[in-house]
Amino acid sequence: MVNLFMKPCKLVILAAVFVLHIKSLLADNDAWLAFGDLRGNIESCGCDPSTDLGGVSRLAAQLAMERRLRPDVLIFDLGNNLDPDSTNLTKQKFLIKALSGLKSSARLFNHREMALKHLLKEGEDFLLSNKNPTSSLKTKSFILEKNVLILGYFFNAHYQTDLVPYDQKLLATWQKIQKEQQAKTMILLFSGQETDLKQISKSQLFTTIIRSNPKPGPAFDPTEKENPNSLALRLNDSLSMQVPLAGVGILRGGSAQESAAQSLSAIFKELENTNSKTQEIKPGLLNEAKLVSWLTSDLQKESPLTDLMLSYEEEMAKEFTSNLKARHEANQKSNYIGSSSCKSCHNSASEIFAHSRHAKAFETLKKVGKQNNPECVRCHVVGFSQGGFVSESQTPELAGVGCETCHGPRKNHGLGQERGQEKAAASSVCQNCHINPHSSAFDFTKYWEKIKHR
Repeated sequence: MVNLFMKPCKLVILAAVFVLHIKSLLADNDAWLAFGDLRGNIESCGCDPSTDLGGVSRLAAQLAMERRLRPDVLIFDLGNNLDPDSTNLTKQKFLIKALSGLKSSARLFNHREMALKHLLKEGEDFLLSNKNPTSSLKTKSFILEKNVLILGYFFNAHYQTDLVPYDQKLLATWQKIQKEQQAKTMILLFSGQETDLKQISKSQLFTTIIRSNPKPGPAFDPTEKENPNSLALRLNDSLSMQVPLAGVGILRGGSAQESAAQSLSAIFKELENTNSKTQEIKPGLLNEAKLVSWLTSDLQKESPLTDLMLSYEEEMAKEFTSNLKARHEANQKSNYIGSSSCKSCHNSASEIFAHSRHAKAFETLKKVGKQNNPECVRCHVVGFSQGGFVSESQTPELAGVGCETCHGPRKNHGLGQERGQEKAAASSVCQNCHINPHSSAFDFTKYWEKIKHR
């Protein structure tokens, strides 16, 4: 009987030791976390295991665990999160809802928020400390949280009617705010030119400057994960830190760098394997000295946004269905015919294709339940939204990545009307889908050898 209860008792004792140890680590309250620059990456594609990072579900899960560990942690949203494709209203709607639900301490009104401000609800809690006095934007000029004064700066010359650039007049305004709020610690959320960043840092007004990622494009940059220290830069007496591109990780600052929250299952598994009741918690359990928490797939199961993301998939499926008629009409006028029609003349190439992963591309979507998500479907079928694939039931011959994905519509060729005019595929065709983050390790020369045919 004693043996039966020994294991649970040990677990409870160790859990208590763990909590006490955590409290001793978190005596100061200068901990902060920052994220941003999702740029439409609402969820990880998952096609490439090496870049299976990010997404709002994982972001919400990590932040929830961090708050359990540190209830007073400051959370900064650097903005630039909406999709550059302003026509994708379904995704924009769910991104806005998800990000609002994270309840960040401060949210920078950045480039994408400015460009798509008509989609944001009136009164959204955004921060902008260089707003033009004549602007009608509904933003806060500063936020005072846990005795930390937070300012936000975004400047782009395209929006000069709403923004003012950094100069001595703006600096004087910020200094006045500091004096009135009696703030000793100041943090700036920044998005702008390098010259502005250097000038602001020279003022020595801010302890820390947290920067929106200035790199172009929505794709994850693998070099950031390989070398996280590249995200930190000391300028004069200020520390400038940059959030990872595409929202694939959370930047950690202050005492939050001392430890990072893990899932409860991971914590208790570690405790369960500990032999001594009084053994100190291993540093590895806390992931000590961490600059970035990367948002990996193990966070998916514990997300508070699970129901929201299920609703998102349902909405995307409705969108897929609502466009069936338009896709069918376009297909009837198009020149797509399907890979099976190529076999009679190109038998060798067809055999190579049949045994490739391209041929099974649509099946991989079905396995993860994404076969009705237009964003995923386009790279797993032939000619989606271009007169090709309509649906699995209507155009099964175009399901999967087929001959015409690379060589273009070939119905006339198959009917003998374009004999001798085979269209060679350029490597650039592959890069319509084999791009970061979907296929970060893609090398045309290397991959071509796997499907090489004539």
